[in-house]
Amino acid sequence: MSIITNLFGLPASFAGLDLPNATRRFDGVLHAHGARTIAVPDGMAYIEAGLGARAIATTMLEGERFGRAVLSHVRVAPFFASIVLMVHPSPEVDAPLFLLDLHVIPVGRARAYLDTCGPGVARPEFRANFWEPLRRSLGTSSALRSSPVPAWMAAFSGGCGAVVRARPGSANRLVGLSELYLEAYLRALATAPAAKSVKENEQRAREVTASLREHGRSGRMLNRAFGADIAARYTRVLYND
Repeated sequence: MSIITNLFGLPASFAGLDLPNATRRFDGVLHAHGARTIAVPDGMAYIEAGLGARAIATTMLEGERFGRAVLSHVRVAPFFASIVLMVHPSPEVDAPLFLLDLHVIPVGRARAYLDTCGPGVARPEFRANFWEPLRRSLGTSSALRSSPVPAWMAAFSGGCGAVVRARPGSANRLVGLSELYLEAYLRALATAPAAKSVKENEQRAREVTASLREHGRSGRMLNRAFGADIAARYTRVLYND
């Protein structure tokens, strides 16, 4: 049993990362900002395949200024493991979607894609309210390697995101950085202005999720690991369809 347990912990253990604990930390940040846990659609709270080697555990929350936050711990041992978090703000406020994908590959290398996209990023208030505090939070990543957000998302990005990488054994730095980024986002969301156009915000959000569906690697990985039907049902939850 210990051998199986150790295998299920790969590749996160190579990265020096306790993913269940990291997931609880992100959940704690959301609750500290007033979020409430809500019911996950039937069959989506815990998905398991391959005798437990492949699994997705999902929590959903809602807040005063966001209709849904979806937080998942994904394990496809020993090939990859990840934490995925999307916060979908109410379209009645000018605020972008929050994206986090903290991903670990077999050799123990880890990277975190952090971004805010879509609604509100073109508003004059965005720079002071979101861009500046989010960029400051990424300034703590000086000991890590960072690169721009994926080109296919750049058109929707607020310009204050990055892909940050850690060497094997140091992935907990990515968790701390991601917590700071989430904290900065939630503080900005609390003071975001009322929407100038609810319909425009809804359209911008759909454009972001459409780009994720078309170009994101996570969907293809989930298809291979869990099958097309489960992957499609899960992404509908994640993207708030």
